[in-house]
Amino acid sequence: MNKREEARLDELDLYTIFLHGGWWMTKQTLKPYLDWMKDCKATMLIAEITKSNDKSEIGKIVGHLDLWPGWEPQPFNQHTFIDVIEVNARYQKRGIGSALIKHAIKISQNWNASMIITVPEEESFNFYFKNSFEIFQEYWYFKGKTFKTEVDELLEVKEVKTTEYSEVKNLILVSRPLADASAYHIWMRLQMGKYDFPSKVRDFKPLILKRISIEDKENTFEGVVWIEEDGNFIYWITSSEYLDPKSNYEILKAIILMAYQENIKILSTWTPVELTYVYEKLKFKKEGREVIVSRRI
Repeated sequence: MNKREEARLDELDLYTIFLHGGWWMTKQTLKPYLDWMKDCKATMLIAEITKSNDKSEIGKIVGHLDLWPGWEPQPFNQHTFIDVIEVNARYQKRGIGSALIKHAIKISQNWNASMIITVPEEESFNFYFKNSFEIFQEYWYFKGKTFKTEVDELLEVKEVKTTEYSEVKNLILVSRPLADASAYHIWMRLQMGKYDFPSKVRDFKPLILKRISIEDKENTFEGVVWIEEDGNFIYWITSSEYLDPKSNYEILKAIILMAYQENIKILSTWTPVELTYVYEKLKFKKEGREVIVSRRI
């Protein structure tokens, strides 16, 4: 059972502060985060009080939104991703969140995005629906045990040598961590080592990051596999194979085998509902549901 403990901010190390409070809790984590965003061409919107009968209110920051650019061949194409949107509890129900969304849409248009996406918490659905968002894609959270699978024929397993997004830009991210719904946002985590984050963030890299090629009697399936030490995984495949059961089945068998060989016992990921059969066939179990909502621009 998890035990809740209270602690003063100055009693905690930077990584613990970041883990439980986010980038903006301290100057030491906020500055590298803003530098990282800037270099990734992302932007942060701020809601500031400029008019008020109470002069002490003027200049207060009461909300913010982090907006990321993104590109995937499918299903989002050129898009923007709302990573974070927050409004101070005292100032909610005043249209501040909607104003941030409205401005984010203008920026997205300037970036030539065709849609804006995000992954809302369930209690926020109505807010997004009121701002003309719709459910775009439903995902299941699956967990399953690793075992020695039989892959048709692993033709190639290559190291991914560059952290540049060009490595996967023309592939489709099938299974994804929904906290980072945009493929670009996920991939750019590999570049955090350039910035002065807490060491556990700065030194982040997947345990396995490989470009693989698998051949069966009829086809060759290609993709990039990303597996973390705790068993969370994601993968990209070519656009012709997106949501195809056969190719995703072969890729998933390869992922299970690669994790098994690294002594990872349990794997987990978020995957589109259309691939439920593939995961259940390999004895994965559903443990959660999330949706990506979008608004066409």
